Amino acid sequence: MLPDSTTAAVSIDSMEERHWDSVRSIYQAGIDTGHATFAASPPASREVWQRDHLNEFSVVAIEGKTVVGWASLAPVSGRCVYSGVAEVSVYVDPAAAGRGVGTQVLAALWLRRISPGCLSASRTPRIKRRCASFSKRMERGNPRALLICPRAYLIASR
Repeated sequence: MLPDSTTAAVSIDSMEERHWDSVRSIYQAGIDTGHATFAASPPASREVWQRDHLNEFSVVAIEGKTVVGWASLAPVSGRCVYSGVAEVSVYVDPAAAGRGVGTQVLAALWLRRISPGCLSASRTPRIKRRCASFSKRMERGNPRALLICPRAYLIASR
């Protein structure tokens, strides 16, 4: 997607140890709003973060040399019946809000490893077709396709 006057020109990268301080700070800003999570504070360390997230899917948005947003997946349960079902988190630095950063990291998360046939609340052919169409739009660089995705559970394939 090409940047315009309202879209931040960011690069997307895998979340790494060098990003942790910025990720933690952005998470704290989200917590401070009282609307983002039930957590009272960010994890104390990156090691704690890694224990609770599917790290191969975590991404950051970088503008210049500054992390301005991130997205990650966390398992919703350790029970085998929920194997592969993940909670999606998207956080954006308040200074970068309203410029499409959240949409871009969510799109990158989708393309990173949410596979086309795996987004569905049911296995009906209609939902599968809509999810395949959604994936094609995402692959063509149209993150606004996120707005038309059917209501569903995200299922991450490892």
